[in-house]
Amino acid sequence: LMRSLFRLEPSVSQGEVRVAPILPERFLPLWLSNIIIGGSRVSLRADGSGIDVVGLPEGVALVTEARAPLTRLHEHEPADT
Repeated sequence: LMRSLFRLEPSVSQGEVRVAPILPERFLPLWLSNIIIGGSRVSLRADGSGIDVVGLPEGVALVTEARAPLTRLHEHEPADT
């Protein structure tokens, strides 16, 4: 549930962690601590102004926008005939 609310997508092998929270105001601020990502303990804090991330492994970038939905990938494919 928390991973979905934070829209947390760790991809250490690609050198990034995506975090794009979709939290209702009544839940803010919200903390998520001691998440193991790439052998490091990571903490997240979301509030009305953004997200703070502490403890990302070296060489792993924080991306604060959600990945495009998979259905969007198919919009540009030619239709079967």
